[in-house]
Amino acid sequence: MKTRRRIFQVILYLFFLFLLFRTVYPLGERTPNIFTRLSALNPLYLMILGKFTGLFIPGLIILSLTFILGRFFCGWVCPMGTTIDIGEKIVGGSDNSTSARKFGWIKYIILVATMFTGIFGLSTGYIFEPMSLSYRFYTFCIFPVVDLFWRAVRQYVPAISGFELSIYPITYRLGLFYFILFLVIIILGRYYRRFWCRNLCPLGALLSIPGRLSLIQKKVSDDCIKCGLCTRKCKMGAIPKDPKEFIASECIYCFDCVKECPVNAISFRIDKPRSMENLLTDIRNFIKGGKPRHPETATGFTRKNLLEALGFGSLAVVMSRVDHNRRFRDPALIRPPAALPENDFNTACIRCGKCMKVCITGGLQPTILEGGIEALMTPRLMPAVGFCQDKCNMCSEICPTGAIQPFEWSDKPHIKMGLAKIDRNHCLAWYRDEYCLVCEEYCPYKAVYWKEIDGRLYPLVDYDKCVGCGTCENKCPVNPVSAIRVFTQGEKRIELKTGEKWSEVNPIESTSESDKFIERPESNLYKNP
Repeated sequence: MKTRRRIFQVILYLFFLFLLFRTVYPLGERTPNIFTRLSALNPLYLMILGKFTGLFIPGLIILSLTFILGRFFCGWVCPMGTTIDIGEKIVGGSDNSTSARKFGWIKYIILVATMFTGIFGLSTGYIFEPMSLSYRFYTFCIFPVVDLFWRAVRQYVPAISGFELSIYPITYRLGLFYFILFLVIIILGRYYRRFWCRNLCPLGALLSIPGRLSLIQKKVSDDCIKCGLCTRKCKMGAIPKDPKEFIASECIYCFDCVKECPVNAISFRIDKPRSMENLLTDIRNFIKGGKPRHPETATGFTRKNLLEALGFGSLAVVMSRVDHNRRFRDPALIRPPAALPENDFNTACIRCGKCMKVCITGGLQPTILEGGIEALMTPRLMPAVGFCQDKCNMCSEICPTGAIQPFEWSDKPHIKMGLAKIDRNHCLAWYRDEYCLVCEEYCPYKAVYWKEIDGRLYPLVDYDKCVGCGTCENKCPVNPVSAIRVFTQGEKRIELKTGEKWSEVNPIESTSESDKFIERPESNLYKNP
């Protein structure tokens, strides 16, 4: 049975990697969002935040199946669990399994605290959600390395020269951070196997609740010699000192115990869950603040831990409300095209990183603290890294929640992400009177034009045509900071209603040449000294 489980786990892991590496332009007819939709946490978070869509019904189905099959998702499906298993095979895992259960209450605190913050519109849960976390790890860390290696190989193997993983060489902010994070998680496996799954994963905490009532129960025959091998080898610490006991809420049905048993005394069968007998008693003791009936098989989550979780959640909400970066957002914090208004965008975005992965130029990068705590890990456009391609709408097609609203690339002239402004103190044409046409030549929307002033030509920005795509900033030859930059001033972020079109809600206004000549130079951000 363990072999079948391992084969199924490997197949799903390879499928996860296939979808990851094929989430590139052009997207085509694929299902790149399937794993984020399978997470039972995402639909619950979205319900609390008021952003639930029918696309996440598979996650609710997984949650329902856990009542019958237990935490099979953690041992059979979850790509983060598979990544940890692979990492622990490399660094070596510990056999000391039961002592790590004393930290198991932490994952319940994370679960309760993140759900509590969601009531107040603060979406902190996606920072810890394992589907999004594993996708960010592979996107920010693994993909750039593989892409670099692939580009090197293509130079020497002509047969694969036509197959590209990305059009441009891609790198991401926080790539080193996620590498160190996963390295720490895997190294902890040298001391407690699957430390993340046991003690920190909020999805594991959620699935452990219905998993306690699983109909698939571990059975130990009288042939058991009580050697303790199953207890030591259990990667989740689900077998206490008495091998006939069974912690269904922690078991991920990896069947390692079945394989390791020297006398074949362990099997799994459909039976009435033993935890049902003590569930109501444990709930009553939890409410009263007492100890569970069976401390060795309990979660360790007490009423005190509940109050601590609510306290941490309240602190996070308060800190986000008084966050300086939230009140005074970075003026260069450009969001993807058709992004929802800021508060709704931060709430709806699940931080899966798929829009950043599919971006042709790599211009979409994770936000750190430029928009406050509540905007952490959401996508932003960094024109210095990559511009927004005019004939591309992949980010809207890949977004699973509608945080980036659907649009066609032909709608992009009507979608205002920001506004380009010329720094006349650095522009070669304005400051040094040099003949430079780069911004005007590259602008796909013809938003940069030239005017003769005092017998010389100078570049100006047509505010009505500029959409803030960042092409001009990306191509500007001035270093280290471009002489033309994109700012959030002029952005128009609207939640499109059913049946509305971008051309209707945001038409391009025409301005006469005389108005452009008189008003535009005087309204630029930077002035000549």
